[in-house]
Amino acid sequence: MTLSASLSLPGLPWAAESATTLPPQLAQTVDGIKAVARAAQASLKELDKQRFSAEAVVESADFDADSILDWVRTSTRWVPYQGALRGPAGVLKDRAGNSLDRALLLTELLEDAGIETRIAHAPLADDTIGARLAEWSAAGIPDPDPPSLGKPERVAEVQAQVAEQARALAQLSGLQANDEDSSTIEDALRDHWWVQGRQDGSWADFDPAWDPAEPHIPPTDTYSADELPAELFHALTLKVVGSKWDQGATEPFVVLEEEIVPARLDDLADLDLEFVPYIPPGGPDDTKAETAARLENLMLRTTHWLPVLQVNGKRKSGQWFSDRGLPDLPPNLVSAKLDEAASALSAMGSGSRAPAPTSQLSALWLDYEIHSPGSSPKVVRRELFDIGWELDQARPPNEPPAETRLRRAEALLTATEMLVLNAAPHVENLRKAVLDTLVENQNAFIAAAYRKAGLGDDPRVPRALAQMHRRPLDLW
Repeated sequence: MTLSASLSLPGLPWAAESATTLPPQLAQTVDGIKAVARAAQASLKELDKQRFSAEAVVESADFDADSILDWVRTSTRWVPYQGALRGPAGVLKDRAGNSLDRALLLTELLEDAGIETRIAHAPLADDTIGARLAEWSAAGIPDPDPPSLGKPERVAEVQAQVAEQARALAQLSGLQANDEDSSTIEDALRDHWWVQGRQDGSWADFDPAWDPAEPHIPPTDTYSADELPAELFHALTLKVVGSKWDQGATEPFVVLEEEIVPARLDDLADLDLEFVPYIPPGGPDDTKAETAARLENLMLRTTHWLPVLQVNGKRKSGQWFSDRGLPDLPPNLVSAKLDEAASALSAMGSGSRAPAPTSQLSALWLDYEIHSPGSSPKVVRRELFDIGWELDQARPPNEPPAETRLRRAEALLTATEMLVLNAAPHVENLRKAVLDTLVENQNAFIAAAYRKAGLGDDPRVPRALAQMHRRPLDLW
């Protein structure tokens, strides 16, 4: 059997294999994987790149500043909120943003076209705000990219259903429409941002929300895009929080913290959180026990955990914490210098060793702190486990039974996956993610086929599997 010709993709060590080195069925599988990758690469060329590539937008505008401004004006719409939330990539995705996010996109496009820029800010006057609200109340906020819902009567039907469902949800959640809705829109309008580009030695205004025939208001503040104040950005802070229980009193402690700023994301933030256990050496010889019994024994012997967070594949470790609810290192990780210092203190007459702590790790949760400009921070909490009630009932005090400790250890064996988006992905973004996965993971797919065929000893197999690029398509 002869395999197909080498696939013209970079960095593929298995582009071709000799028919004498592969079993026929494996050769057919490999040939099929390559064919899929070729088809995916061809489909990538047919995508609407303006949904995810600023360069594609600039090229379509022929690097002309006025054409770029016109593209942002006609291809994106204004939506009311304050601060930078979507960023350039997010506005490209769903073609919506407030004046600051649209200015960030316009800045990137103009900079790609070789134009020096700065971001300008000034509050809109009340009469300008009133005129725009009056215009929109009559015609609605302009939407250059409305969804295709078919016939006009179907559009009206869907809009009526959405309005009715929104009212029903508001009643169920205890939220009622009030005058704050209009004031929120007014605040978002008043907080006006645009771009200034240097042309012929002076700064010219580029504002997709401004009538070109009208003179532009002067800026009260100007910034370079990378020097905008941090408080202007929406942010999500993830905290992993434990609770120490001792004689009925609890005390929280943070073992990991990470901030995500959606507007600064090129695409998304894929977060994977897990806890690495530490099991002290020794223990009973259970090599002859059933697998479930051995696992149960290991979980009961676990004394420490290390939170590990991966953000788009980049690993970050938090702080070790123990089953006693203390943020401390496992014994074998404590440095020799600390041991020497403790010995020296003891020799100096510091007294007997401190008694073993009576506290317990009673709970662990995730806090999602949402910071939005102009609003108070909001916290969404997700509990991983809470054994406080069992500790209150435990006899002797502070010593939970084995089944409670098992439940705690089992909760810490789970992994948590989170996805932070800067905007709702368009279908073209999803298509690109799927096609990129097929192309970039061709080696890993071939390696999996090798292993399934019993050729896992090939040194290329573990290397290729370790390099598999995973995308959170299931969360999307």
